[in-house]
Amino acid sequence: CIAEKLAGPSSVALLTQDTLEYLVANLDPDECNTSVILFSLIALEKFAQTSENKVTLEKHLAMLPKNPLEALEPWVNSEDFVRRQVGFCAQWCLDNLFIKQGRPYTYEVTDRTNINVMLNSNDVSEYLKISSDGLSARCDASSFESVRSTFQVDSGVWYYEVLIVT
Repeated sequence: CIAEKLAGPSSVALLTQDTLEYLVANLDPDECNTSVILFSLIALEKFAQTSENKVTLEKHLAMLPKNPLEALEPWVNSEDFVRRQVGFCAQWCLDNLFIKQGRPYTYEVTDRTNINVMLNSNDVSEYLKISSDGLSARCDASSFESVRSTFQVDSGVWYYEVLIVT
């Protein structure tokens, strides 16, 4: 995404009113292909990396009758892999970027009673997004190095079981 490559004033200049309205309009599941929704959501995330753009985006979303991210959030549990990615990104944005007053953070309402190990958000590559249950991660940056778990291995052979959704 060009918004990621051109940080600061260049990114601010790119986020025109037309660009903003176009990207937000692309979040409508009744009007747009799921892949278009995903890429538009990622573009909004990249624009929000610049604080001035983040404020602009927050104000725009607050002016809408309903935040489109809230309609996309339930897709996080979809069997359709692209929809699942959209849901993950929407939920992550609502928890980390475009926080809505009165909405509980997902980690506050996530049942983790049967989870023995999670991805460690304190020992992770920059820009990795970890889910509220600590079991899913996503990276939309151009590079990814590593993430560790919260479980120490002292001996033997251990494996992670993963599902790669791409």
